[in-house]
Amino acid sequence: MKSLSRTLFIAIALILSFVSHLREYALAQSGVYTEAQAARGQAFYAKHCAQCHGQQLEGGSAAALTGNRFLAKWANGKTVDDLFYITRTQMPYGAAGTLTQQQYLDIVAYQLRVIGYSAGASELPANEAKLKAIKIQAQANTLANTKEAALRAAEPAETKATGTTSLSSFPSQQELNAAAHTTDWLMSNHDYSGQRFADLKQITPQNVASLRPVCMYQAGDMKAFHTNPVVYRGVMYLTTAGATMAIDATNCRVKWRFDRKPKSIEVHPPNRGVALSQGRVVRATSDGYLFALDMETGKLLWERKVVDAAKNEGAFTAAPMIFEDLILLGLGISEQGVKGWMGAFKLDN
Repeated sequence: MKSLSRTLFIAIALILSFVSHLREYALAQSGVYTEAQAARGQAFYAKHCAQCHGQQLEGGSAAALTGNRFLAKWANGKTVDDLFYITRTQMPYGAAGTLTQQQYLDIVAYQLRVIGYSAGASELPANEAKLKAIKIQAQANTLANTKEAALRAAEPAETKATGTTSLSSFPSQQELNAAAHTTDWLMSNHDYSGQRFADLKQITPQNVASLRPVCMYQAGDMKAFHTNPVVYRGVMYLTTAGATMAIDATNCRVKWRFDRKPKSIEVHPPNRGVALSQGRVVRATSDGYLFALDMETGKLLWERKVVDAAKNEGAFTAAPMIFEDLILLGLGISEQGVKGWMGAFKLDN
């Protein structure tokens, strides 16, 4: 009898706890900001964010902050605290941390309004526990759902069509020209000067001993790993001898992976990376090929045989460089006795 009473007591306690958490969760999902706060956030967003993320958060040179693509990435356990952290530590692009904490909160409140969260009597607070209680998820009254077709129709004019694949025009040539002055790593050697130098201040002699891995990605290739990762707007692009990957630089989650089997002999398998431009990821191979992938999906756009590795015409290990509509690439493997050369290839094909 005593055992039955204890079991009943535990069951009731669990039910009450579940109901309490359910009530707190329901409250957290509704009325999470005020209309006045969202209005302030809209003004800040228009001034500091819209140029990259679009006037309606539909995306442009940077990712969409609403709609199906945003929810596919964020509605998987992430919370408003995660969103607030990314916003205040990475935005505006090239000037992270230049807004006040309240301004960042207001911008997040505006984003929540566009996603479809309801306004309430209290402002979105800078309280970690409360922000973590608000899950990112689709809302029944979300503007993203009701305006999805309109947002798709309002896709930026920079988008180009190549066959059935829609390509953005980013990173643009203007961004590549300014690569030396961004917090991204846009080229294998950082920028056109090739100095591999970034004037960043986050790592100092005082804190270097406290550095710890945030995440780890195993490429699954046992060959030599010479890649120089390239990073653009939070996505890292890296290569092995046979694979090209795009991963989230904040958590190492794979965005896409393209595996390619060699079509001829591999003279020297290590690969030193990719080049990015106008929605394309471009790399060369040790069996003498040059190819381009869709930056967003990893889909193969085109592939060209440049040299015949089987006839000892050379191979490629270096990362290409892109200027305007030209891919600049030099022949490698001088140890094989081949005559070196530099070539320029059209980015489109």
